[in-house]
Amino acid sequence: MPVLSYSQLEPLLKPAREDMGVFMKFVLRLTPAPHHWVWLQELMSGVDRLLIIAPPRHAKTTVVGIVWPAWLIGRDVNTHIAYCSHTAGQAQRQSVAVRDMLAVNRKYRLRFP
Repeated sequence: MPVLSYSQLEPLLKPAREDMGVFMKFVLRLTPAPHHWVWLQELMSGVDRLLIIAPPRHAKTTVVGIVWPAWLIGRDVNTHIAYCSHTAGQAQRQSVAVRDMLAVNRKYRLRFP
């Protein structure tokens, strides 16, 4: 994969801040499936409650537990997220994934310095 200069990346940076689907593609190189776009639109709308029912392996944890918190924190560094899960290990894995993205993901750091 070729290395892009900042000037080549710049047109992608603003949309990644405004649209979580673009953020997901730009930062994580994951293309949202059609059902993910529905979830992303609801999450970006600011709903205060959302129930997602989907079969296993449909990226519920990735979208809601990792992408969404990282995007929120990038937009407002004063955001606080609490993970509630069936096990402490599951909550810790998601928390660490977000922490690592914020700390070391180069594309994340470009978008949210």
